Amino acid sequence: MKITLLYDIEGKSFFKDVNVAEDIKSQLGIHSVPYPALHVIFREFNGGEFYDWHNAPRLQFIIYLQGQVKVVTSSDYEKVFYPGDIMLAADFEGKGHTTETLTPGKSLIIPCEDHVLTMLNV
Repeated sequence: MKITLLYDIEGKSFFKDVNVAEDIKSQLGIHSVPYPALHVIFREFNGGEFYDWHNAPRLQFIIYLQGQVKVVTSSDYEKVFYPGDIMLAADFEGKGHTTETLTPGKSLIIPCEDHVLTMLNV
């Protein structure tokens, strides 16, 4: 399974596709190793909202359930996230990114422990 990492290098933010290790097989499918999470935040958002330059407040998975969200990095890359997409937000320094909610939607935010980046080999 691939997720999108939003990260920063020398003050600029970038996207990178990261493979989540899938190594546990069961009758219900293939599972990843457990990643330590702190809690879950449920979020609903309106369409047409724009959030100017900001950084991720903490290391967190964002799982898009409904709607479409466009994220633009400070290195001028843009990506639209759709239902089923997962982003790991880790751009803590520099200019950050902008976020635009293209349609109303819902997402889950799962803050996680810093060593999740090491577990993903990034």
